[in-house]
This record gives sequence, C-alpha cells and structure tokens, in this order.
Amino acid sequence: MPYVTLRRALHALLLSALLPAAAAAQSVSGRVLDLATGQPVAQAAVSVLDQAGRLRASGQTDGSGRFLLLLDSAATVQLRGERIGYRAAASDWLRVGPGSMLSADLRLPPSAVTLSGVTITARQTPPFKDRRARNFFIRAGRGVGSFVLPEVIDARRPGPLSTILQSVPRMRFTRAERADPGEPLLPGRGGGTCVPTIYVNGAIKRVTGDDRLNDLVDPNELWGVEVYEQSYEAPAELPAQDPDCGVIVVWTQRS
Repeated sequence: MPYVTLRRALHALLLSALLPAAAAAQSVSGRVLDLATGQPVAQAAVSVLDQAGRLRASGQTDGSGRFLLLLDSAATVQLRGERIGYRAAASDWLRVGPGSMLSADLRLPPSAVTLSGVTITARQTPPFKDRRARNFFIRAGRGVGSFVLPEVIDARRPGPLSTILQSVPRMRFTRAERADPGEPLLPGRGGGTCVPTIYVNGAIKRVTGDDRLNDLVDPNELWGVEVYEQSYEAPAELPAQDPDCGVIVVWTQRS
C-alpha cells in the first residue's frame, strides 16, 4: 500500500501565497516523513515519473523533509522517495493539471540494518587542501541545510551548476533561460527572494555583468554543493555576507 497523504485545496492556497514563482508552472510539493515516527526525513531523494517511466523532475528534501519540484507540462505522475536506512516508497498515480500545484506527503518505512560481521567506517572526503571542504560530510550529518552529494552530481554529469542547483528545494533564478539562468535566489528572511552569498572552493564569487553562474565551475570538476536558506544556518567558517539571506557553497575536485 503506498504511503501517501494528499492535501489539496487548503494547501494549494498556502503554497500560492508562499511560492509565487511556482504558480506559473505545474508543481508537486510536500514532505518525506518517517513512517514509524512521523518525523521529517532530510536529504531524501524524491523523483517524479510519468506513466511512460520517464523522469519528469527530481530533487532532495531539505532539513525539514520538504521538497518542491516543477514540471514543464501537465502529466499523470508517480512520486518516489528513497533514503539510506529506509525502504523506498511510491505514491499512487497523481494527475497534475496545467498550472496546478499538487501537495503530497511520502512516508518511508525504516529498514532494518544488520551490523553483524560488518565494519562501519566514516565517510571521508578526498584529501582536499581546504579544511572546510574536508568537513563536507560532517556538516551534512548535522541535518542543517540542503546538500547535493557527490554521487548525485556524478549521476547528472556533465550537467552545469544551474542544473544541480535546481534540485535544491525552493531555489529560484532571476531568468528562465537554461543556458544563462542569471543569479540564483533563495527565500528572503523578510519575504520574497534574495541573492545569496556564493562560495566556490571557499572563495566568494559574484554573478554580475558578463560573469555567468555556469561559468563559475567546470561541470566535469563539480564535486559537492551545500545550500543554507538563512544566514544563521550557515557554518561560521562560511558566513553569509547578507544577514537577511543564505549561502550557497560549491566544491570542486580542486578544493
């Protein structure tokens, strides 16, 4: 039996107020929850498949287990959620009409983990020179912010940086052009959107004038991405320059 709860009319009204940028397109939003405890599941992979088995959208949940995925056209789709330590779960087939905003919660059943005869080792980064890059998985384990892990980037390579950032919940851009999406935008503390601080290999970068987002890094060298929606979520070693906006941190294999 699929573990999905639909909440339509009232939640659609709430989303229309909170997420005006999604109103022009079809969207699917919701949360991924632990079936046993009801607690949110952060960093869960969520995908949207149509009836032909084509991937229509994908992304990861944030620290509150929330996701927002945009579809380029109306379709009948199925949501699928996955996370290490859980069994995968899928929704019923859902109709996403033109311009509609569908809300659905996925509940993942915890999977038993047998430790007998298994040696558990901590996940390690490559031998980066930058200590902040070496602490990537430590920060990811704290459950604050959204992380695009190396294996997710490898699966989408050689996708440009903007494509990787589009998988992050609530990420927006100043332009709708695929090749040059302009500046990335995050939800502002006082409402609306704001331009976050961008770090590439620990150095602050700006997307202005002729400098394009996708020119900041070679997609073949992209390794990991961290996104903190609010300035207070950012780690002390990677602070926000604007106290009312968050931080995007990009690491390459040259970190």
